[in-house]
Amino acid sequence: MTRNNEIMNFVRRKAIQLCVMIFGILPLFSFGQKLEVIANQILSHTAEIDLAQGELKSVNTTNGINLRLEYGQMHISYSLPTLEEEGRYYQVIPSIQFNGKELPLILFESLRGDWGQDLNPGKKEIIWINLIQEYKQLEGDIRIDLEINQWGQRKLPYNCDLGQPEFTSRQKLPYYLAAGVAAASIGVGQLFKNQSQDIYSENYLTASSFAEASPFYEDANNKHQTYLLLTYAGVGILVADITLFSIRQHKYKRSKKLYDEYCEDRLGNRNGQKLNFSSGIIGGAPGMKLTYHF
Repeated sequence: MTRNNEIMNFVRRKAIQLCVMIFGILPLFSFGQKLEVIANQILSHTAEIDLAQGELKSVNTTNGINLRLEYGQMHISYSLPTLEEEGRYYQVIPSIQFNGKELPLILFESLRGDWGQDLNPGKKEIIWINLIQEYKQLEGDIRIDLEINQWGQRKLPYNCDLGQPEFTSRQKLPYYLAAGVAAASIGVGQLFKNQSQDIYSENYLTASSFAEASPFYEDANNKHQTYLLLTYAGVGILVADITLFSIRQHKYKRSKKLYDEYCEDRLGNRNGQKLNFSSGIIGGAPGMKLTYHF
Protein backbone atom coordinates (compact mmCIF):
# COMPACT_ATOMS: atom_id res chain seq x y z
CA MET A 1 0.00 0.00 0.00
CA THR A 2 2.84 2.38 0.89
CA ARG A 3 4.59 1.55 -2.36
CA ASN A 4 1.43 2.42 -4.33
CA ASN A 5 1.13 5.75 -2.50
CA GLU A 6 4.73 6.60 -3.37
CA ILE A 7 4.09 5.81 -7.03
CA MET A 8 0.91 7.92 -7.04
CA ASN A 9 2.69 10.86 -5.41
CA PHE A 10 5.52 10.61 -7.94
CA VAL A 11 3.08 10.55 -10.86
CA ARG A 12 1.08 13.46 -9.38
CA ARG A 13 4.27 15.53 -8.91
CA LYS A 14 5.41 14.91 -12.47
CA ALA A 15 1.97 15.77 -13.81
CA ILE A 16 2.04 19.09 -11.95
CA GLN A 17 5.50 19.85 -13.38
CA LEU A 18 4.28 19.07 -16.89
CA CYS A 19 1.28 21.40 -16.46
CA VAL A 20 3.54 24.20 -15.23
CA MET A 21 5.80 23.76 -18.25
CA ILE A 22 2.86 23.75 -20.67
CA PHE A 23 1.29 26.88 -19.20
CA GLY A 24 4.75 28.45 -19.12
CA ILE A 25 5.18 28.19 -22.89
CA LEU A 26 1.59 29.09 -23.82
CA PRO A 27 2.47 32.80 -24.23
CA LEU A 28 4.73 31.80 -27.11
CA PHE A 29 1.71 30.62 -29.10
CA SER A 30 -0.68 33.47 -28.38
CA PHE A 31 -3.19 33.92 -31.19
CA GLY A 32 -2.47 36.77 -33.58
CA GLN A 33 1.00 37.49 -32.16
CA LYS A 34 4.47 36.66 -33.36
CA LEU A 35 6.42 36.55 -30.11
CA GLU A 36 10.19 36.33 -30.15
CA VAL A 37 13.19 37.15 -28.01
CA ILE A 38 13.56 40.93 -28.21
CA ALA A 39 16.66 41.19 -26.02
CA ASN A 40 18.76 38.87 -23.91
CA GLN A 41 21.65 38.78 -21.47
CA ILE A 42 23.35 36.31 -19.14
CA LEU A 43 24.14 37.40 -15.59
CA SER A 44 26.83 35.49 -13.71
CA HIS A 45 28.03 35.30 -10.13
CA THR A 46 30.96 33.22 -8.90
CA ALA A 47 31.53 32.42 -5.22
CA GLU A 48 33.42 30.07 -2.90
CA ILE A 49 31.12 27.85 -0.88
CA ASP A 50 31.62 25.63 2.16
CA LEU A 51 28.19 24.19 2.78
CA ALA A 52 29.12 22.29 5.93
CA GLN A 53 30.42 25.49 7.57
CA GLY A 54 27.63 27.63 6.13
CA GLU A 55 30.14 29.90 4.41
CA LEU A 56 29.69 31.69 1.08
CA LYS A 57 32.21 34.20 -0.20
CA SER A 58 31.65 36.10 -3.44
CA VAL A 59 34.55 36.01 -5.90
CA ASN A 60 33.22 37.68 -9.02
CA THR A 61 29.87 39.09 -10.15
CA THR A 62 28.79 40.47 -13.50
CA ASN A 63 26.01 42.93 -12.93
CA GLY A 64 23.35 42.61 -10.34
CA ILE A 65 23.27 39.17 -8.68
CA ASN A 66 23.49 38.84 -4.91
CA LEU A 67 23.94 35.50 -3.12
CA ARG A 68 23.44 34.53 0.50
CA LEU A 69 23.35 31.21 2.36
CA GLU A 70 20.72 30.71 5.05
CA TYR A 71 19.76 27.50 6.84
CA GLY A 72 21.13 25.28 4.13
CA GLN A 73 19.42 27.21 1.32
CA MET A 74 20.94 29.60 -1.19
CA HIS A 75 19.06 32.80 -1.96
CA ILE A 76 19.78 34.27 -5.41
CA SER A 77 18.59 37.89 -5.63
CA TYR A 78 18.42 39.93 -8.82
CA SER A 79 16.25 42.56 -10.49
CA LEU A 80 14.56 42.90 -13.87
CA PRO A 81 14.48 46.28 -15.68
CA THR A 82 11.27 48.10 -16.54
CA LEU A 83 9.59 46.99 -19.74
CA GLU A 84 9.02 49.89 -22.10
CA GLU A 85 6.14 48.35 -24.04
CA GLU A 86 2.99 46.49 -23.06
CA GLY A 87 2.64 42.83 -23.91
CA ARG A 88 6.26 41.97 -23.11
CA TYR A 89 7.54 39.75 -20.33
CA TYR A 90 10.72 38.14 -19.06
CA GLN A 91 11.90 34.55 -19.06
CA VAL A 92 14.70 33.63 -16.65
CA ILE A 93 16.57 30.35 -17.08
CA PRO A 94 19.01 29.52 -14.26
CA SER A 95 21.97 27.14 -14.38
CA ILE A 96 24.53 26.27 -11.70
CA GLN A 97 28.10 25.04 -12.07
CA PHE A 98 30.26 23.55 -9.30
CA ASN A 99 34.02 23.38 -9.78
CA GLY A 100 33.59 23.97 -13.51
CA LYS A 101 30.97 21.26 -14.07
CA GLU A 102 27.26 21.91 -14.45
CA LEU A 103 25.12 20.41 -11.71
CA PRO A 104 22.38 18.18 -13.15
CA LEU A 105 19.55 19.96 -11.32
CA ILE A 106 15.89 19.08 -11.71
CA LEU A 107 14.87 22.72 -11.71
CA PHE A 108 11.26 22.31 -10.60
CA GLU A 109 12.37 20.28 -7.59
CA SER A 110 15.49 22.24 -6.63
CA LEU A 111 14.60 25.88 -7.34
CA ARG A 112 11.76 27.98 -5.99
CA GLY A 113 10.77 31.57 -6.64
CA ASP A 114 11.17 33.90 -9.60
CA TRP A 115 12.37 31.98 -12.63
CA GLY A 116 10.81 30.53 -15.75
CA GLN A 117 8.23 32.21 -17.96
CA ASP A 118 6.10 35.33 -17.71
CA LEU A 119 8.04 37.40 -15.18
CA ASN A 120 7.37 41.10 -14.63
CA PRO A 121 10.00 43.76 -13.84
CA GLY A 122 11.21 44.36 -10.30
CA LYS A 123 13.23 42.71 -7.55
CA LYS A 124 13.30 38.92 -7.80
CA GLU A 125 14.61 36.00 -5.78
CA ILE A 126 15.32 32.36 -6.54
CA ILE A 127 15.78 29.94 -3.64
CA TRP A 128 17.91 26.84 -4.11
CA ILE A 129 16.49 24.40 -1.57
CA ASN A 130 17.58 21.06 -0.07
CA LEU A 131 21.31 21.69 -0.47
CA ILE A 132 22.27 19.77 2.69
CA GLN A 133 19.91 16.89 1.94
CA GLU A 134 21.18 16.61 -1.65
CA TYR A 135 24.90 17.28 -1.27
CA LYS A 136 25.91 17.34 2.43
CA GLN A 137 29.46 18.29 1.36
CA LEU A 138 29.65 21.12 -1.12
CA GLU A 139 33.00 22.88 -0.90
CA GLY A 140 34.65 24.73 -3.77
CA ASP A 141 33.79 27.20 -6.53
CA ILE A 142 30.17 27.69 -7.47
CA ARG A 143 28.87 29.74 -10.38
CA ILE A 144 25.31 30.95 -10.89
CA ASP A 145 24.20 31.89 -14.42
CA LEU A 146 20.86 33.55 -15.14
CA GLU A 147 19.84 33.78 -18.79
CA ILE A 148 17.48 36.77 -19.04
CA ASN A 149 15.27 36.76 -22.14
CA GLN A 150 12.78 39.49 -22.92
CA TRP A 151 9.87 38.16 -24.99
CA GLY A 152 7.45 40.23 -27.00
CA GLN A 153 6.26 41.25 -30.41
CA ARG A 154 8.99 43.09 -32.26
CA LYS A 155 7.97 46.44 -33.71
CA LEU A 156 10.19 47.08 -36.68
CA PRO A 157 10.81 50.58 -38.02
CA TYR A 158 9.66 49.29 -41.41
CA ASN A 159 6.61 47.16 -42.16
CA CYS A 160 8.07 44.18 -44.01
CA ASP A 161 4.61 43.16 -45.20
CA LEU A 162 4.71 46.11 -47.61
CA GLY A 163 7.49 44.42 -49.52
CA GLN A 164 10.67 45.95 -50.87
CA PRO A 165 10.37 49.72 -51.33
CA GLU A 166 10.56 51.02 -54.90
CA PHE A 167 11.18 54.30 -56.65
CA THR A 168 11.02 53.27 -60.28
CA SER A 169 11.43 55.29 -63.46
CA ARG A 170 7.67 55.25 -63.88
CA GLN A 171 7.23 56.71 -60.41
CA LYS A 172 9.84 59.35 -61.20
CA LEU A 173 8.11 60.32 -64.47
CA PRO A 174 5.73 62.93 -62.91
CA TYR A 175 8.72 64.72 -61.40
CA TYR A 176 10.48 64.74 -64.76
CA LEU A 177 7.34 66.07 -66.47
CA ALA A 178 6.98 68.80 -63.86
CA ALA A 179 10.61 69.77 -64.39
CA GLY A 180 9.95 69.89 -68.15
CA VAL A 181 6.91 72.12 -67.66
CA ALA A 182 8.96 74.42 -65.43
CA ALA A 183 11.77 74.62 -67.97
CA ALA A 184 9.29 75.28 -70.79
CA SER A 185 7.62 78.04 -68.77
CA ILE A 186 10.96 79.71 -68.10
CA GLY A 187 11.96 79.31 -71.77
CA VAL A 188 8.73 80.84 -73.11
CA GLY A 189 9.14 83.62 -70.58
CA GLN A 190 12.53 84.42 -72.09
CA LEU A 191 10.89 84.76 -75.54
CA PHE A 192 8.42 87.29 -74.17
CA LYS A 193 11.28 89.12 -72.48
CA ASN A 194 13.22 89.37 -75.77
CA GLN A 195 10.09 90.59 -77.61
CA SER A 196 9.47 93.19 -74.92
CA GLN A 197 13.03 94.49 -75.15
CA ASP A 198 12.89 94.59 -78.97
CA ILE A 199 9.62 96.56 -78.99
CA TYR A 200 10.94 98.94 -76.36
CA SER A 201 14.25 99.53 -78.15
CA GLU A 202 13.15 99.52 -81.76
CA ASN A 203 9.68 101.06 -81.57
CA TYR A 204 9.10 102.90 -78.32
CA LEU A 205 12.43 104.72 -78.15
CA THR A 206 12.39 105.68 -81.85
CA ALA A 207 8.82 107.04 -81.86
CA SER A 208 8.55 110.72 -82.82
CA SER A 209 5.70 111.54 -80.44
CA PHE A 210 4.08 110.38 -77.21
CA ALA A 211 0.92 109.38 -79.03
CA GLU A 212 2.94 107.21 -81.39
CA ALA A 213 5.08 105.68 -78.57
CA SER A 214 2.22 104.92 -76.13
CA PRO A 215 0.91 101.72 -77.86
CA PHE A 216 4.43 100.36 -78.15
CA TYR A 217 4.98 100.95 -74.44
CA GLU A 218 1.78 99.13 -73.54
CA ASP A 219 2.72 96.20 -75.77
CA ALA A 220 6.26 96.00 -74.38
CA ASN A 221 4.98 96.28 -70.83
CA ASN A 222 2.39 93.49 -71.32
CA LYS A 223 5.02 91.18 -72.75
CA HIS A 224 7.35 92.02 -69.87
CA GLN A 225 4.62 91.16 -67.31
CA THR A 226 3.98 87.89 -69.15
CA TYR A 227 7.71 87.17 -69.00
CA LEU A 228 7.75 87.77 -65.22
CA LEU A 229 4.64 85.62 -64.68
CA LEU A 230 5.98 82.69 -66.71
CA THR A 231 9.44 82.92 -65.12
CA TYR A 232 8.16 83.08 -61.54
CA ALA A 233 5.73 80.23 -62.22
CA GLY A 234 8.46 78.12 -63.81
CA VAL A 235 10.92 78.75 -60.99
CA GLY A 236 8.23 78.00 -58.39
CA ILE A 237 7.30 74.72 -60.08
CA LEU A 238 10.97 73.75 -60.42
CA VAL A 239 11.78 74.48 -56.76
CA ALA A 240 8.71 72.56 -55.56
CA ASP A 241 9.51 69.67 -57.91
CA ILE A 242 13.13 69.43 -56.75
CA THR A 243 12.05 69.58 -53.10
CA LEU A 244 9.38 66.88 -53.46
CA PHE A 245 11.72 64.68 -55.50
CA SER A 246 14.45 65.00 -52.86
CA ILE A 247 12.00 64.11 -50.07
CA ARG A 248 10.73 61.08 -51.99
CA GLN A 249 14.27 59.98 -52.85
CA HIS A 250 15.39 60.33 -49.22
CA LYS A 251 12.35 58.40 -48.00
CA TYR A 252 13.02 55.64 -50.52
CA LYS A 253 16.68 55.32 -49.54
CA ARG A 254 15.79 55.24 -45.84
CA SER A 255 13.06 52.63 -46.37
CA LYS A 256 15.39 50.55 -48.56
CA LYS A 257 18.06 50.64 -45.88
CA LEU A 258 15.57 49.56 -43.19
CA TYR A 259 14.19 46.84 -45.46
CA ASP A 260 17.68 45.46 -46.13
CA GLU A 261 18.50 45.57 -42.41
CA TYR A 262 15.32 44.15 -40.89
CA CYS A 263 13.43 42.28 -43.60
CA GLU A 264 16.01 40.46 -45.73
CA ASP A 265 17.19 38.25 -42.89
CA ARG A 266 14.96 38.73 -39.88
CA LEU A 267 16.14 35.53 -38.20
CA GLY A 268 19.71 36.68 -38.46
CA ASN A 269 18.78 39.89 -36.65
CA ARG A 270 16.61 38.47 -33.88
CA ASN A 271 19.42 38.91 -31.34
CA GLY A 272 20.33 42.36 -32.54
CA GLN A 273 19.40 43.85 -29.18
CA LYS A 274 20.97 43.09 -25.87
CA LEU A 275 19.96 43.66 -22.29
CA ASN A 276 22.51 45.71 -20.39
CA PHE A 277 22.46 45.73 -16.61
CA SER A 278 24.15 48.37 -14.49
CA SER A 279 27.03 46.91 -12.54
CA GLY A 280 27.11 46.49 -8.81
CA ILE A 281 24.56 46.46 -6.03
CA ILE A 282 22.79 49.75 -5.33
CA GLY A 283 21.47 50.37 -1.84
CA GLY A 284 21.92 46.74 -0.87
CA ALA A 285 19.76 45.54 -3.76
CA PRO A 286 20.70 44.57 -7.30
CA GLY A 287 20.42 47.45 -9.76
CA MET A 288 19.83 47.12 -13.45
CA LYS A 289 18.96 49.21 -16.45
CA LEU A 290 17.85 48.38 -19.97
CA THR A 291 19.37 49.88 -23.05
CA TYR A 292 18.93 49.01 -26.72
CA HIS A 293 21.62 48.71 -29.37
CA PHE A 294 20.47 48.68 -32.98
